[in-house]
Amino acid sequence: MPGVFLLSAARTAIGKFGGSLAGFTAPELGVFAAQAALARASVEPEEIELSVFGHARQAGNGPNSARQIAFRASVPERAPAFTVNQACASGMQAIALAAQAILAGEADTVLAGGVEAMSRVPYFLEGARWGARLGNQTLVDGMYCDGFFCPLSKMVMGETAELLASQYRIPREEQDAYALESQRRA
Repeated sequence: MPGVFLLSAARTAIGKFGGSLAGFTAPELGVFAAQAALARASVEPEEIELSVFGHARQAGNGPNSARQIAFRASVPERAPAFTVNQACASGMQAIALAAQAILAGEADTVLAGGVEAMSRVPYFLEGARWGARLGNQTLVDGMYCDGFFCPLSKMVMGETAELLASQYRIPREEQDAYALESQRRA
């Protein structure tokens, strides 16, 4: 069985919501990281046989962020590219899918990662496509409805976390220690 190796990793700077990176789409930010990862690994774009990127809040970014990133990073058009939307951990799932493709013999060299640009998540005006008639129209916050609010539990993420912490009796101190260790590992 072939082994799977991570040859390189790169990320963009972590920006402030609405800050200096707000003018970049998630795929544009992804190109910077993809180019840096390829350079650090001494891998030429032509060697990439598949690109997989996670991207959870995609509205307004154009279709298939992975294809946009791969194309702009000079990966050949013949190499497939697909985007994973799994809400949280989409980028980690993209890396897992890249490893699966290698183990299955579908590709030898895969470009994988995750992208997000929360400052660029739009507001929606539902029903506007077919014309507003009488009455007021309400803007819907894409960040809230496509990110923070779970339509299955009818709760926002913070409420879900509090419910689970209470249900499983996880003290705040343990949560903070886990969060700190997770941040340290990242």
